[in-house]
Amino acid sequence: ALKMTKALELIRARHAVDLHLAGTSAGTAVMSEVMLTGNPGVPDSTQTTAGFGFVKKMILDQHFLKRNRQARLQSAVLSQPELVGVGIDEATAILVNEDESFSVLGDSSVMIMDARRNKTSVENSLLNSGANFKF
Repeated sequence: ALKMTKALELIRARHAVDLHLAGTSAGTAVMSEVMLTGNPGVPDSTQTTAGFGFVKKMILDQHFLKRNRQARLQSAVLSQPELVGVGIDEATAILVNEDESFSVLGDSSVMIMDARRNKTSVENSLLNSGANFKF
């Protein structure tokens, strides 16, 4: 509802100067440039859309451990390996600094998924009989 509104423009302008932002549930996910969404008809589906872009280097996911969203975030990160996946559980938050480093606050956990140095090879796939893997 806020996309392409004067309200969002004002929030962006204030955030650039000194405004701190907070979000819970979908309000957390929308902070990233790439926002994870779900498809109610397809449980555990991985779909993304454009978020507000206050966080550019991460994909944020909420209710992470409580709703077993590890596979969803992993799929998103492997699709966009330049972004770090951050799964934030309930009763937990991250305090993001200007350089996008962050601190964890709250009662539960945060899981990081980082595929920025991931290398995949079709030739070394389990689908190929007799494949050899080097680690």
